[in-house]
Amino acid sequence: MKTLVLIRNLFAGTGILCLLAAGYSAYSVTRFLSSAEQTEGTIIGFGGSEGNFPVFTYQDHTGQPHRKTSNTSSDLSSYRVGGTIPLLLDRNDPGNAQIQGFAYQWMSPLFFAIFGLTFGGVGFGMIFHSNTKGKRKRQLLERGDKVKARITGVELNGSLTVNGRSPFRIEAQSLIDGKVHLFHSENLWFDPTAFVNREEVDVYHMTGRYKPYHMDISFLPEQAA
Repeated sequence: MKTLVLIRNLFAGTGILCLLAAGYSAYSVTRFLSSAEQTEGTIIGFGGSEGNFPVFTYQDHTGQPHRKTSNTSSDLSSYRVGGTIPLLLDRNDPGNAQIQGFAYQWMSPLFFAIFGLTFGGVGFGMIFHSNTKGKRKRQLLERGDKVKARITGVELNGSLTVNGRSPFRIEAQSLIDGKVHLFHSENLWFDPTAFVNREEVDVYHMTGRYKPYHMDISFLPEQAA
């Protein structure tokens, strides 16, 4: 359980940080575009670890030459050494020039936004699920109908694995309206077999429905931290 809480908090925290980075990056791009003017540069080569980052030269409005390597990789078929490229030049900082194009300005904000939505979605989804599950449990205990179910055993929940381990859960069944209904307890990260000292367990459900339900296993000892 502590591992799951750590994972969801890590994902949620990473998502928040990535979204903050996306917002700051988008703000920086917008600020740059507001003070940028169009000009042209000349490709003089390609740099970076894989040799796909265009290296270009250009002149600012005073005629001062500059040399810069793009901070975004490119499809090499789009450029050739000696060819001209459209640039955006910061009027307030002549040394700050970028190749003009959606990818060159917006790749960084999009990258952080995608990661933020992905990690944040998983993390906050887990938190929402946990809170919803806790609220539903309280509602069932307060307003749900109670039935007795016969305990049939303890099993591993193979549908969930954390760090190579699957949790245990108690299985019970009850004959209601001529039909057998199967119930399972919440996941337990210890083997409760030695502590199941009764034949029946209470199961709470909403009137007229048997799902969702909650199995009362408060008779079990709490797991140490």
